[in-house]
Amino acid sequence: MGKKAYLGIYDFSHFKNRCVCCERSGIKLTKEHVFPEWLLKRTNTYSRRIRWIGGKRIRGRHCTLPICSDCNPAMGVQLEAPVRVLFDDIEGARGLSDQESELICQWMWKMTGIFWWAAHPDGKFSLGGRTLRQHVLEPIAAPRSRVSLAIGRIGLVDYLRFGDAPMGLDVLPDFCSILAAGVFSKVALIVHLSEFSAHVPRNYSIYTLSDNPRAGPKVFFPSLGFYDDTEAVGTTTVVARRLKLLHDRRGAQALSTILQDAGSTWASPDPEEEKNVG
Repeated sequence: MGKKAYLGIYDFSHFKNRCVCCERSGIKLTKEHVFPEWLLKRTNTYSRRIRWIGGKRIRGRHCTLPICSDCNPAMGVQLEAPVRVLFDDIEGARGLSDQESELICQWMWKMTGIFWWAAHPDGKFSLGGRTLRQHVLEPIAAPRSRVSLAIGRIGLVDYLRFGDAPMGLDVLPDFCSILAAGVFSKVALIVHLSEFSAHVPRNYSIYTLSDNPRAGPKVFFPSLGFYDDTEAVGTTTVVARRLKLLHDRRGAQALSTILQDAGSTWASPDPEEEKNVG
């Protein structure tokens, strides 16, 4: 089950001498796990083979990419360390605060952004031209309420059948840096634009970020949404495809506006696509 990930047709060759997070070249680079070590161990994929670049299968612990010596520890301290604890809170039904929900969103954006770069070596991760580091380590810009986090807790993981727990992303949007979806261990996650929450099924509990950021008490208590990991993976995959069309159309419209203001032209996706969603 830990095989699913957006890896097969992409590569990171254009980042051999450049940090994927801050985009700087000519600096000291270190190896960073695309999927964090704690997650690989949690899902029993650390020593098992998973799909990697070009469709080949390598052990999870060998799935790395270059990140500079400044970004690597920053990602570890500000994202990976707290999110590791938050997974215990989610699976243990102890809930999340507003600030902790934001961290989960940014953690999802980190992994999605890495694979976005692999597919778009000459692009920019967001329409505003921000680096991946800025996108995931700086506070989410106002209005925060445009972003919602959907979480579905999973009851059972079938280790006897698969040998591991789910671990992978389900979507790679082309024009929107908000959408991210995947299933990890006993948690199904979807970060999305709040305007599309109606397209997320009831298996997921949804929390919309507050426009008044606060550390505060736990405010989001995701329900048990899936009987087992097979149901969670199947549902998340279908929902992610639907949301990709909606988010990419919205992102393409924003890009079209930016290019028109700059004197260029862009053809937005066909409106008929939206009729075929779902």
